[in-house]
Amino acid sequence: MAKFRDVNPDLETTMKTHLIEDLEAFGIWDDDYEKFFNARAKVISRELSSRTYARVIVRDGFLSC
Repeated sequence: MAKFRDVNPDLETTMKTHLIEDLEAFGIWDDDYEKFFNARAKVISRELSSRTYARVIVRDGFLSC
């Protein structure tokens, strides 16, 4: 990522388009993949939730979501 930072002065903005909100909080500079994975999973989950909705279906007298 350091190479990209050197050639892209807008790296923070660019990464937001990939749902990577904060390079420090995502563990990018620490090379912490577990931290990155967990942070990105939360952001992706939040994004998916904002674009979908839950509905209740009644089938054979049972509720399912």
